[in-house]
Amino acid sequence: MEELVQQLAQFQAVFQSTMADVSTRVASLERRSPDPIPASPSPSVNSMTPRLKLDVPRFDGTNPHGWIFKISQFFEYHRTPEEDRITVASFYLDGAALAWYQWMYRNGQIVSWNQFLLALELRFAPTAYDDPKGKIFKLTQSSSVAAYLSEFESLANHIVGLSQMDLLSCFVSGLKPEVRREVLAQQPTSLNQATGLARLNEEKINDLLRIGRARSNPPWYSSKTPSVTQKLSSESSNAPSNPPLLPTPPSKPRFRQLSSAEMEECREKGLCFNCDERFSRGHRCKARFLLLIADDDEGTDSGQREEFEDVDSILAALGPTEIDSAQLSFHALSGIQTAQTIRVLGQIESNPVQVLVDGEHSSIFVEPSSLPPVRFTDHAIPLLPSSSPVNVRPYRYPHAQKQEIEAQVTKLLTNGWITPSNSPFSSPVLLLKKKD
Repeated sequence: MEELVQQLAQFQAVFQSTMADVSTRVASLERRSPDPIPASPSPSVNSMTPRLKLDVPRFDGTNPHGWIFKISQFFEYHRTPEEDRITVASFYLDGAALAWYQWMYRNGQIVSWNQFLLALELRFAPTAYDDPKGKIFKLTQSSSVAAYLSEFESLANHIVGLSQMDLLSCFVSGLKPEVRREVLAQQPTSLNQATGLARLNEEKINDLLRIGRARSNPPWYSSKTPSVTQKLSSESSNAPSNPPLLPTPPSKPRFRQLSSAEMEECREKGLCFNCDERFSRGHRCKARFLLLIADDDEGTDSGQREEFEDVDSILAALGPTEIDSAQLSFHALSGIQTAQTIRVLGQIESNPVQVLVDGEHSSIFVEPSSLPPVRFTDHAIPLLPSSSPVNVRPYRYPHAQKQEIEAQVTKLLTNGWITPSNSPFSSPVLLLKKKD
């Protein structure tokens, strides 16, 4: 047993010495090895891939958000260090942007690339008071769909947090009514679909308008056409059996305007106003006329083409009769309201009628200037038996109003609007002062 213990102790001592030797060798190898080389990107990814030659966009102070996006993408593509980005970007500033950068650079206010972008946005971008969200809600189409879409996208780029459905609703609601109705009928679900439908329907409406103009405006032929037509018609006139190529143009209708004196002369002679023939019931003119119905500056009848029946010729066939010379004008018969026509609504046996009032006798419409004539009973108040008159204490007025009250009462008595009364039931007049 003691031998086994001695062998195990020897084996353990050998193992410990071996482990110590291995540790010493590993430490010596670590001291001799150089520093680790950083892993370089694959040649196929970095060094072997050709870089595209891109132009850096220039900036003159307009559309700052667009330029910031472009220049940031440019530097990210070329992996430009941030400490070099400000210097490179300064070479591509023009106008107001260059003047602003020179002032900021000389005063030491630009330190980092992010600070440069923030300062540029604060200087040239729209302020918070512009409210692009409010503008996009009120935006409407005034010209073409393409121009409306460009303005809509420009405002939408400045808005953050608005959902796609809200943008779709704003875009469709701002279209022209004729385009909006067609787009809503298609029920678009995205903004891209709505823009495509708007452009398609705009082209459809423009095509319909062009077709309508082409139908309403026939093409005009050149001045050479009549000469060719005349030549063809002259050649065809040699053959008696062939009809003419062009029909004879209709004669222009005659235009005639009668004055008041001419119309009165036609009435006296019993002639027609249009054809100078004898006028009778059922008369028809042989030729067609253009009737000019218009009023002159004073509102009197000056050359209007009004047809009046000849009363003398009609009554002559009836025998001896008494003729009433009163005549109704054309305006009164047709119901046209003029300054010389006074109409009053009335009833004849419960039938509504319009009564024409003679405007020459205007004295019957003068307002009365006195009280109506005395009647047997002007006013009666039935009282209970054995009733006593009402005793009311009269109103009191200050002495300063005495002169005005007397002047008004005298005027009312002179005009006959009031009369003295000794009735015990009469009441005094209450006069109120006006604010003016």
